[in-house]
Amino acid sequence: MIQCIRGASETGASDMSTLLLALLQLAEERVRVTTAYFVPDDELLDRLCAAGDRGVRVEVLLPGPHVDKRFVQLAGQSMFERLLEHGVRIWQFQPTMLHAKIMTVDGVVANVGSANFNARSTELDEEVNLVALDPGLVRLLDEQFEEDVERSEEIAPGRWDDRSVIRRALEGLTRPLRPTV
Repeated sequence: MIQCIRGASETGASDMSTLLLALLQLAEERVRVTTAYFVPDDELLDRLCAAGDRGVRVEVLLPGPHVDKRFVQLAGQSMFERLLEHGVRIWQFQPTMLHAKIMTVDGVVANVGSANFNARSTELDEEVNLVALDPGLVRLLDEQFEEDVERSEEIAPGRWDDRSVIRRALEGLTRPLRPTV
């Protein structure tokens, strides 16, 4: 079973935002997110943390050193500390630019399309995602996630806490831009 979800720039919650929030709320075991641009709004951030708090294994795969928009990466990294505190595991892909937009939930649901995990995709841009209830597809996507994690560097909570004051300042400077990146 496949459903097409269209996200559009509109007043109020978009269908794309509703989709991501609902999938995070419904998750019981595991959520895997792969995205090129990760700057969740406050509500998405809260849902990610809440999923971690209720024992859902939340795993996020993001671009590493080969990123095309460094300020967007910094904006997302400013949220790592909070996510790590709630048990969310985060990896940065090392070999090349990562531009996939995939989410799997509980081995059953696959969400694939053009939407990133950021406010721009949920509120401003025209996006299209396909949501499939297909354990076979989810298994394939999860296998690819695991292969990508093997070529990634995990953000360890202790290591992340030790980042420099300059790095923290750069992350803070992105705050006014977050709703548009």
